[in-house]
Amino acid sequence: NIAPEDIDVYDPGLWRGAIMCSDSERAAFQELCKIGLRDTLRIHHKEGEVFSWWDYQMRAFEKNRGLRIDAVLASERLATKCVASGIDREMRKGKEPSDHAPVWAVFED
Repeated sequence: NIAPEDIDVYDPGLWRGAIMCSDSERAAFQELCKIGLRDTLRIHHKEGEVFSWWDYQMRAFEKNRGLRIDAVLASERLATKCVASGIDREMRKGKEPSDHAPVWAVFED
């Protein structure tokens, strides 16, 4: 549960240094990238406002006040075969949903 960059947070100033957004957590995520893992969501969605988690309080989901703290990581080789990726917001709209929405990636040969 790490928001890798400020673009993964609806209000970076509010979350700066907080759990899921701390420098140490982000550094750990970057270490995974340095050894060759790719964040498949950012291959296809380079901009922000793509969130996978919303607090249950204050209608955060309805207001899209979320964080992207879930990722599908792939090796460099596998990442070249990633043809699509996204977040299934529909799953979050259900009755008594999880605070996370599923993150997915499609790979083709």
